[in-house]
Amino acid sequence: MLNRTFFASLIMLTSISSAAVDLVFSTGENTLEQQVSAQVIKEAHLKIALNIGVLLYPNMRSLMKSNNGEVEGELARVSHLNTRFKNLLQVPLVINHIDG
Repeated sequence: MLNRTFFASLIMLTSISSAAVDLVFSTGENTLEQQVSAQVIKEAHLKIALNIGVLLYPNMRSLMKSNNGEVEGELARVSHLNTRFKNLLQVPLVINHIDG
């Protein structure tokens, strides 16, 4: 009986952990541009079986959390932020483009 309980618990934990978020990114306040970027990133990573989580923070807090390593990275920011935030490495992949 104890073995059955153990294996049932193990199976439940495995199924719960497989549905967990694999990578967590942060981004600035919720704007249309950030919503589109988050959706593009989530769908692209689902094709390689990775679940993406996106946390929304005020802009500076989001950058600080990314720079401090509290999340995997910053989602959809302007280029050259890595000159001020030394721990951020820009990935040269365009997710969206905004003309101002």
